[in-house]
Amino acid sequence: MLGKDQFIVNTKGSFITNHQQILAALYMPLIGIEAVGIYNLLYAERKGSINADIERLCILSGLDIDSLKKHLVLLEQFCLVERYYKDGIYVFVVISPVNANDFFENDLYARLYLNKVGKKDFEITKAKYLYDEINFESFENLTNKKLDLAVLKNWSEAEEQLYQQLKQPIYKEDAIEIKFDYERFIRSLGDSVLLFPYSLRTKENMQTIGQLATLFSITPEKMKTLVAKSIDIETNTFDREKLKRLCLNEKTVDVVEGSNEYDLSPVSFLYLKQGVPVSNADKRLLEYLQIQLQMKPEVVNVLIEHCLENTNQKLSKDYVEKVATTWIRQKVETLEDALKQKNNRNYSKKQNVKYDKDELEFEEQDLEKLRKRLFSKG
Repeated sequence: MLGKDQFIVNTKGSFITNHQQILAALYMPLIGIEAVGIYNLLYAERKGSINADIERLCILSGLDIDSLKKHLVLLEQFCLVERYYKDGIYVFVVISPVNANDFFENDLYARLYLNKVGKKDFEITKAKYLYDEINFESFENLTNKKLDLAVLKNWSEAEEQLYQQLKQPIYKEDAIEIKFDYERFIRSLGDSVLLFPYSLRTKENMQTIGQLATLFSITPEKMKTLVAKSIDIETNTFDREKLKRLCLNEKTVDVVEGSNEYDLSPVSFLYLKQGVPVSNADKRLLEYLQIQLQMKPEVVNVLIEHCLENTNQKLSKDYVEKVATTWIRQKVETLEDALKQKNNRNYSKKQNVKYDKDELEFEEQDLEKLRKRLFSKG
């Protein structure tokens, strides 16, 4: 390791709110205060650019390069840092410390800790971080667990509907295949817990964020802004419906050029085809095709292309829905199926009119029956 070598820092794991206390009380007796200082320095440098060099770590820590290497090895031995190297560049991965329970369940760590601090402080630390040793048998339990429900006596049906709406996720867990870079999203949040408090980063909320980003083609950086606007800091609540409205209103889309344009999200695909921001109405139509009709994104993209070619490059909701339900009845389920179906319908403009009438115009009640059958599945 040379002072001129460059470095970048990534993180791994969940940095819980008391990870600094865990480091100080559990790890520091084993690795020393200077190693903990290096750990915290690397964590602080995780936003650093690739132009930072090892000499910077020496300057900020006050250590020479040999001491720095020695303390890095200690951190690696206790699974707090991973080190990678290529072409003069080091990548340091800062790993979150294990919680107190896992620390003391690790026989090696526990033995080393007992050997270092002795029986008295070993027991004090366990009592402080693992359990409460107070014997409550001689105390009178005055805890009042009875809730005052009088405030709900005027609870209305509308309020109950709103509650049920907020309680349930916007989409079911398996509604779509999520294609969203969560790590990039978390990195974009940085250190500001106000943008997205840890308490709101639940599985359900993260699922909703990934689903909306996938459906409406939102970049992780843009999603950070939209999520922040959907949070009420005073009440510590996250409004998923508001986030969906913001995603619908967002004009920019994440278009990643690739070898196959059909791999794009339908919103990105339509944006690429039309060259203008996708309207809210079209976004809702694409959402309907994927969520309600359960069509795969690549099939939806071929469907979009087919409809644009037959409707002067504009999406007609009625036409799209009729073609979609026709494809569903004909079991068009893969990209290959969709391309074959589209190519088979490569008629002239005059014949297109005939196709519209003969193939697609059936009784509205039949269409409604098909919709009900599809909805009943989900």
